Amino acid sequence: MSPQTPSVQPSTPPAGLALKRRKKYRLRRQAYSIVTSEPDAQPVGGGVSEEIVEQLQTRLRKAEEDMRVAGEKSLRALADLENQRRRHQKEKDDIRRLAAEDLVSELLQPMDHFVLALQSLDSATEISAVRQGIGMIHREFASVLGRAGLEEINPVDESFDPLRHEAVATASDASKAEGTVLEVMRLGWAMRGKVLRPAMVKVNKPEA
Repeated sequence: MSPQTPSVQPSTPPAGLALKRRKKYRLRRQAYSIVTSEPDAQPVGGGVSEEIVEQLQTRLRKAEEDMRVAGEKSLRALADLENQRRRHQKEKDDIRRLAAEDLVSELLQPMDHFVLALQSLDSATEISAVRQGIGMIHREFASVLGRAGLEEINPVDESFDPLRHEAVATASDASKAEGTVLEVMRLGWAMRGKVLRPAMVKVNKPEA
């Protein structure tokens, strides 16, 4: 019997090598499609045609110009925004200044009356007349400040409110509920609902 000749199987390239070959082939096809995408472009020396290079350079210059224009627009927009912010701030400052001027102008007359009251103290003979004059000046001041939005916080016999009152002392009064304000030791003030200064109060706290 003659010896059998072993059969030779065709070699198969490794999977990684086959993948590299397919990728290389795909890149070549992409490069070829780029070069031949322009019908009038003719490759020079096996490379990219001069016309394609010129077109790419033109596109690059246009992109650079677009970026420059966009940058200038952004800078102008930021400058406009800053100018608008400054205008708004100036308008707010002007409104505050005018409001302060109006309030001070209204306070001038009560201040004049207060000066006259001080000058009359040396010649005053009755304390009741002095008290009456000072009371009128106080009401005049309160009227001007009230028109400006100032509100007095005087919570006697009201329930203690930590948002509008400041408890500085306690006392015991069995006839009143716990937490009732027994005495206002310093008036509080609010401007159009906003507390400028809480009232200092004495609060009822029953004995243990």
